[in-house]
Parts: sequence; structure tokens; C-alpha cells
Amino acid sequence: MVAYSFKARFIPKIEDGSKRHTIRADRARHARAGEPVQLYEGMRTRTCRLIGAPQCLLVGPIRIFVHLDRIECGPWTYRTAGELDLFAERDGFEDWADMCDFWMDEHPSTAVFSGQIIFWDHEYFAQPGVSTGGDGDLFRLIDVVTTGLVTLPSWGPGDYEGLRAYHRAGNAILDQLAHSEGAKISRRGDAWTLAMAGVRASSTGGAATLLRNWRAGAQKRFAGGAA
Repeated sequence: MVAYSFKARFIPKIEDGSKRHTIRADRARHARAGEPVQLYEGMRTRTCRLIGAPQCLLVGPIRIFVHLDRIECGPWTYRTAGELDLFAERDGFEDWADMCDFWMDEHPSTAVFSGQIIFWDHEYFAQPGVSTGGDGDLFRLIDVVTTGLVTLPSWGPGDYEGLRAYHRAGNAILDQLAHSEGAKISRRGDAWTLAMAGVRASSTGGAATLLRNWRAGAQKRFAGGAA
């Protein structure tokens, strides 16, 4: 079982479930999806304590460009202030500025950081010792889809190029899900369907609406309802 140690400032964020992942340098062995991961405070010190051992949901490559306000996390890229703040909050910071301050203190000579991001089942901390179990993959996919939706480019009235970029990005998310997650996608005119992890959704409003509908159904299934 792989273990990670955390500074005291991150412990409350881990315990309340707002910190969902950790970013680490490459090494011979990181946690693997589906296995428990041990989270410690002050590992290898006299005050060392186990925070918890939630299930690892996903491990993937990440690159952080602090000075360029950009994060590349697997197939997703974070560029806007809202996207970067959301990512930073899920990593245990107040916002992107707070994360940048920490990062430059810890890695002052690193212009581009390359490593791995490790996601765990943060719902574990809602009921200590209880994880999502068999629904861990569904939970992971909900987070993957949510991350993709957050990164969709914005557009406004009359911005037809922005609208085209929005639809292209949504289609790219669907293609990525089909390629890496085994999602089944059907496009018949305006009627689109998405089936993934036992949840099926449909839409006549394009890729983004289809993804939102799938997420709503997955969240209902995760909470114990039918979808």
C-alpha cells in the first residue's frame, strides 16, 4: 500500500473532503486505481498519524506552468481564472493565487513541474472508514466529466467562433471518454446518447448538454437512485 505525507495546513481540507487529490513528482511506484492509499500527517516524525486510507480512484500525468497560469492534467487543460481556482480548491488551497505562492516557495527554480496527480475517494471522509466501494469508478467518472465541463470555453451572443469552439471541445470530451473509458456514444441527427458505467443519458442539445445529463443521472445513481 502506497503512503503519502501531508503538511499540517492540508489536514483539515483532507478531513472535510474538499482536498481531493495530491500532486507528486514521478517515482518508481505511485498508488494505483482501486487500491487503498494511506494519507498521513507528519510521516516519519514522532507526531505521525494516519488521516485515513481511502480508495485511489485515478492516477495520471500533470504539468503545472505557474508563471503562465496553465495546468495540463491528462486530457484536460485549465487556463481561465475560474478553472484554475477550482483546481486549486480541490488541491487544498484557497484559490490559484494561494497555490502559486505555495508552489513557488516549494519549487522556486522549477518553471514547469511534471509529475503525477493522485485522486482519492474524498467521500470516505464523510463516514470515516467507509468508501464508495463498487461505486468508486462511477464516482471517478463523475469527477472526470465535471472537470471536462469546467474547461469548456465560454462564448456569448454573436460569438459564433466561440460557439464552434465550445461544441468542438464538448465533442473532444466525448471522444476521449469513448477512447479511454469505453463510453458508448450514438449521434443520430440532433438525438445523441451516452452510455457509460451503467448510466445512460440522451440529449438534443449537443455534447455539453449530453454530458450534463449523464452527470445528473450518475449522481442520482451514486446517491442510491435509479438512472
